[in-house]
Amino acid sequence: MKVRIGVACLVVLLAAGSLISCGGGGGGGGGASLSPPAFTNLAGTRWTHRDTVSGTNSCNVGIGVYDQYVLHILAQSGNTISVYDERGSLLDAKNATISGYIVTYSGERYPIGGCSNMTANYTMTVNNAGTSYSGTGTITCNDNPPCSGPISIIGTKIP
Repeated sequence: MKVRIGVACLVVLLAAGSLISCGGGGGGGGGASLSPPAFTNLAGTRWTHRDTVSGTNSCNVGIGVYDQYVLHILAQSGNTISVYDERGSLLDAKNATISGYIVTYSGERYPIGGCSNMTANYTMTVNNAGTSYSGTGTITCNDNPPCSGPISIIGTKIP
């Protein structure tokens, strides 16, 4: 029996969105700036998201145990993306923040593995093409007794 642990809701946030190009610049040559990404509006996209337990944790979940699901990006406004986990509904949508190619989320997540109240913190980096992301995070079960653990995150845009 496979135990699922993960981080849902956002992480997929994934993405990127209103990504801002970074200017280079240092001594002598002025450095090149990054080209603006080709994925400045992710609204309507779907992503396969996978959280994998990456270290020892107080929840007694084995390293390598994962949770995989599809994330849906409902809307994007500036540096905010509204996302929901396929196991939830539109009413469960959460907001993530994008700064350059870095997506962050901190808050409630879809509960799994027998936990009824979960939260998560995610930090992910979207690739230059806007087709995948990877990162790390922490998920916390707020039941009594509470527990938490580190996760690694990967995601791929569904064509």
